Amino acid sequence: MSEEENTRKEAFGGGAPAGGGQSSPAYGDPSSEPTISSVRVNTGLTQPTRVDPDAPIHRGAALPEHNRPTTRNHVALPVGYPLQEYTIEALLGTGGFGLTYLARDNNLQRQVAIKEYLPNDLAVRTAGQTVCPRTESDTHGYRIGLDGFLAESRVLASFRHPNIVRVTRFFEANNTAYMVMDYERGEPLRDWLKEHSPIDEARLLQMFLPLLEGLDVVHKACVLHRDIKPANIYVREEDGSLVLLDFGAARYARSDDSRSLTSIVTPGFAPFEQYHTHGAQGPWSDLYAFGGVLYWTVTGEKPLEAPSRVRSDDMPPALSLARGRYSERLLRAIDWALR
Repeated sequence: MSEEENTRKEAFGGGAPAGGGQSSPAYGDPSSEPTISSVRVNTGLTQPTRVDPDAPIHRGAALPEHNRPTTRNHVALPVGYPLQEYTIEALLGTGGFGLTYLARDNNLQRQVAIKEYLPNDLAVRTAGQTVCPRTESDTHGYRIGLDGFLAESRVLASFRHPNIVRVTRFFEANNTAYMVMDYERGEPLRDWLKEHSPIDEARLLQMFLPLLEGLDVVHKACVLHRDIKPANIYVREEDGSLVLLDFGAARYARSDDSRSLTSIVTPGFAPFEQYHTHGAQGPWSDLYAFGGVLYWTVTGEKPLEAPSRVRSDDMPPALSLARGRYSERLLRAIDWALR
């Protein structure tokens, strides 16, 4: 962990609650947010950013929850489809980079989550469930993205941390690739908090500090998540611990330079550098988003979009909104993370 990250972790980790008795915040719903890919850190690549016009945020609809299957999707593998030793049971969610299924491992007789690489602007499903590039000109970008998906799956499969979703294996089939993950039972932090607020400081730190340690494991492997938000943090049903989900594949833009990466920002949680064509992204980018989640947790307010804060920052600091409910040290650390 770098000195800056370590300082941030230490800042989050100290101080007793500064009092109680105040009403809990009324949480805004940050659920209708577009999805974003994680990406291997590579300073040799530029990272242009675009907001997906078809994302649920533009339609006023929430993304499907990880443990609540959607009914159907015309490009999804059908229920009952055999995929190596797995059988597809339901569609869990869709995004610009692919689909996530609930499946049964027929060897181990347990449920798993499987992510399929299917970038919707580069590829289509054809007869026999094969995935193919939309056009001949899309072939190169599709293959680069597929190679990135496999490379990232290999890295994610090496992680062993209780607060990071576990990738158990990955494989190629149907002219695409699949990532098999533990199926986590629980609900998104965005929903859980509505029924369990207010959280006192001791409980908040007990939940979030292990997640910060898990993020350090990810960063040491030179991987960025780039979409940390309440919808991608799950509260486990069994013990109330947090797990970070939705590590997707890197997505390559359709352009003359197919090496350039495109990402889809989540307004309020994405830092300014994710909006910028040549933004310098790094572990600090994830820590900004982590701070945004804590800001929402302690204040009940979604952070303002980063670009709107550049010239004139009108976002009330956590220190002013949550003073008296949490220690000054914690609130100052949250505000610092969002600088």
